[in-house]
Amino acid sequence: MFFSSRRRRGPDLHLDWKVRLFFFGALLGLIGIGTESGLLVFAAIAALLLGALLRFLPRRNGETTDQEEGHEDRTREREGE
Repeated sequence: MFFSSRRRRGPDLHLDWKVRLFFFGALLGLIGIGTESGLLVFAAIAALLLGALLRFLPRRNGETTDQEEGHEDRTREREGE
């Protein structure tokens, strides 16, 4: 069974590109359906898949979210530092 984590993941660095690709793919899909062009529909599917794949890009090195910094502070408090 799939359980989702309740921890906050922090800001999404690629959210703007995901939204742009979603609207671009939707527009291409509608135009492709309207003109009965298989090539445009295929391009729309590719754009939507690319937006979905952005989820798996790693975070930039050295960037931590507030949640991660807070976790490190609590760990140090428990260890007595």
